[in-house]
Amino acid sequence: MKKRILATTLLLVISVCSFAGCQSQTGSTTSSNSSSNSSESTAWEPTGPVTIVAGAAAGSGYDTSARSFAQVFNSTGIVEQPVKVINEAGGAGQVAFTAFNGKYGGKNDTLIVASTATISGAVANQWEVGIDDFTPIAKLVNDAFVVVCAEGNTEFDTIDKIAAKLKEDPKSIKFGAAAPPDPDYIGLVLFLQSIDVDIEDVEYVVYDGGGEQLPALMGGHIDVALSGVSEFAAAAESGQVKPVAVASEERMGGPYADTPTFLESGYDLVYGNWRGFWGPKDMSEEAVTYWKNVAKAVVETPEWEEICSNMQWTSEPVIDDYDQWLADFQDEITEALKEAGII
Repeated sequence: MKKRILATTLLLVISVCSFAGCQSQTGSTTSSNSSSNSSESTAWEPTGPVTIVAGAAAGSGYDTSARSFAQVFNSTGIVEQPVKVINEAGGAGQVAFTAFNGKYGGKNDTLIVASTATISGAVANQWEVGIDDFTPIAKLVNDAFVVVCAEGNTEFDTIDKIAAKLKEDPKSIKFGAAAPPDPDYIGLVLFLQSIDVDIEDVEYVVYDGGGEQLPALMGGHIDVALSGVSEFAAAAESGQVKPVAVASEERMGGPYADTPTFLESGYDLVYGNWRGFWGPKDMSEEAVTYWKNVAKAVVETPEWEEICSNMQWTSEPVIDDYDQWLADFQDEITEALKEAGII
């Protein structure tokens, strides 16, 4: 399968846009009266603590998304009850999603973070659950794919050095990321295709999110780590890692301000991972209305803009039409996984 075909397919469904700052896209997904909608009375609202489940370890994309959503829900006052995050790691999300309804079925005050990885994992690994087993609430952001090495590693500190080394000997570099078919793995497939290297020839070490990748990278167990920009933003800011290349259309800000894009380095790759949240399958209609109104109100706030800037996310809300968007996305990602030879 040619890289350009897969990249085009993925771009259609992941809706990557410029990552210069955090520009909120509007249109059919939000409206000018979003904030007022959240203030309308509903038949339900939480009367006690709210739980957001992150389906991977601390430091993972699921985790950072859950904690960011929790923070902005409370800091804006849009959700008046305290919001806590629970990590349920295992199987790159499979453990948390498979057990979710059994643990939290019937609860209107419990949410789970979903992403591109949720759909690709469920489809490729034939999870016992799928999108029909949940209540989709909102897609909120996109998280660009990034390649990083440990700070001070001059052997792999440019994407050209990595490409040259791979062409010389594909097994000379140990890549660390989540298990296939995670979006990080797909991002690596796309890059390797651009330099005519087969993923089967590469040393790929599986970790359950950025929380495990970082110590492995710092300890020399892997040479290069792959993930979304949000997972390595803090480590890049503190100087623990050096971002090598980011798959955004234009250069980003913050800790990625000096990081070249794949495009400017000569590699035709623009790619990312969306993130949002779902509820249990049997969430009440009143609760669905409440949480959709929360999402609409949150993305209009300065606090949301700040979170996106800090996390290097692009705000891309899909709320009212999320069910249909998600069904279309699943169809498209299924075809993309077939194109990549993953399924």
